[in-house]
This record gives sequence, C-alpha cells and structure tokens, in this order.
Amino acid sequence: YSDVKRRSFWKKNEKNFKFNFIFFKKFILNKNKFDIVPLPSIQSIKQIFSLKPKIIICTGFSFSTLISSIYSKLYNVPFLIWTGENEYSKVNILRHLLRKFLINRAHSMFTYGSASSNFYQKRYNVDFNKMLKIYNIIPINHNINVQKNISNKISLLNEHKLKLIFVGELIEKKGVDLLFNTMTEVHKILDAYKLSFTIIGHGDLKNNLKKEFSKVDFELEFFENLPNEDVLKLIAQNHFFIFPSRREPWGHVILESMSVGTPVLTSKYPGAVQDIIHPSNNSYIVDFKKPVLVAKKIKDSISDIQGYQEFCLNSYSSFDKFQKIMVKNPRLIFNHIKNIIS
Repeated sequence: YSDVKRRSFWKKNEKNFKFNFIFFKKFILNKNKFDIVPLPSIQSIKQIFSLKPKIIICTGFSFSTLISSIYSKLYNVPFLIWTGENEYSKVNILRHLLRKFLINRAHSMFTYGSASSNFYQKRYNVDFNKMLKIYNIIPINHNINVQKNISNKISLLNEHKLKLIFVGELIEKKGVDLLFNTMTEVHKILDAYKLSFTIIGHGDLKNNLKKEFSKVDFELEFFENLPNEDVLKLIAQNHFFIFPSRREPWGHVILESMSVGTPVLTSKYPGAVQDIIHPSNNSYIVDFKKPVLVAKKIKDSISDIQGYQEFCLNSYSSFDKFQKIMVKNPRLIFNHIKNIIS
C-alpha cells in the first residue's frame, strides 16, 4: 500500500481467494519528466499466455497493454482499461496512437471521475456507455474532531498566526519547485501574520527544497518520515493545504485534507478538481506560477474570520457527501466486471 492508502486506515474484511503478484523487468523506450513507455519482456509475454485469464484489466496504455489486447483478440477474452488520464496528461505521438488503438480494442474502460471520462469522450469519441466512471480512491476513516480543529484554527487567526502545509512526493511532477516562491510571497503579503509552513515528504528535490528554505525568516517544519496516523492530524491543524501538482490523475490527498476541514489551494490539474472542488465555497483553484495572486487569495479568505470558518465547514461537508459516493465504488466495479464476464 502507498502512504496515502495507509493514512486512510482502510477497513476491510478478510476474504479467502487466490491472488498472486508477478513482477517483470521492463525496458524503457522513452523517459522524461512526464512520460514512460515500458516495453514488456519476453518473460511477461509468456506469462500472459500461460495464465489463460478469463478477463484482463490493464492500467494505462503500455506495450504490455498491447500484448494483453492481442491475447484478448486471439482468445475472445474481455479486455478492460483502467485509467485516470485527462486533458492535462502529456503524451508523445507514439503513446497517443497506441492509446487510440487500444481504446478501440477495449471492451470497456474504468475512468477516474468526470475529468477523465469527459476527456476520453471529447478527445477519442468514447461513448459514455463504454466507460464506468469510478473514483480511484478508498474511504477515509479517522477519529479527528473536525469542529475542534476548526475552532483552534480560528483562534490562531485571531492571534495573527497562519499555518500552511504540503504533503506529497518531492518531485517536479508535484510542482514542489513552486513552493518557495509561493511561500515567499505569502510571507511578504501577509506580513501581519506569523507564518508557519510544514513540508511532509521525500523525493529527488528534497535537498533543493531544504537549501531554498534554509534562509527564510518564517517558521518551517520539514518531515521526511512520519507515522501515518500523524499526517492527517497535522493537516487538520493547518489553515490551508497547498497542492501545486502539475500532473495528477486524481489527487487523493485533496479528499484527505477536506476530510479534516482543511481547505485546499490546488492547481487545476488534479482529476478530483472537477468532482469535488467548488471555488469560493470549499477550496480554491489557483495558478501557482502567479504566487502573488495565491498569496492574495489566502489573505482575502482569512480576512473574514467568520467566512473562513464557514469555508472550513463547507470543505468538510463536501467531503462527507462525496464519501457516500466513494463507498459504492467496489460494488459498482464488481458488478461491471461480473456483467462483462457473464
């Protein structure tokens, strides 16, 4: 499980069924910041044919997916694609053509939320009846007292204290290189507030970030590893969650933040934005390449203390409504697969 799934304290009943994980080496045809095209090994090709599956579900549009589609055609086996790509996903011409070919071959598609479903309908003319809109997330369960934390945040604002937080991989895809300029402007424009910024994560840009933030004159906390149960508690104590991601099929951490009543300042790229973010009501969509505007958005929000309190409550209530949709995911997926097999 990834960190984000462990933080969700996933409740599940034990079921006895056969499962197996098989890992293969792969060859990289092209690799840059946003695109990896893996070529399947001969071993993986042999394995697909030896397993004799009754249904194949592939994530994404790799050459392994292509092999699976060929098997599907040869043996009349249902072939499904599980994807969260949307209009902001960057692909090269090879993957674009491969994607188009595989979509036409697939019996059905699982797409993450409205952003992904709308993208495939508009770009590839995929019928909505061929897609099952799902949410690639799991229920979020915690024992945090949301109302108490919101009250504590209001008290901090009355004391002119402002707390912001980022949680995630410290890589360029997550937009963490934009954090320094953003926080610098926040500190400058909200100079009447004692600013505190928390970063939780690890990745290739960790040392760069530490170097950039080493000379700031506001409070900075940097955690590379924390017990998972403590991460949500920290998010709950902050006024805003900062999320400058450049590419995000969904963005589960947006839901995590809203689940504890902490509004999000997010880029437009995460897939979750279309389904749960309602600007000026529960969170904000901002352009992190314009840090002055981001800082002014925070200032305008917290200038009205009562309005900010309602904003936090709306953030939580929006999550709570969405959670009721999320819990239906497993049954929807199961029934969809069952219908295809039968």
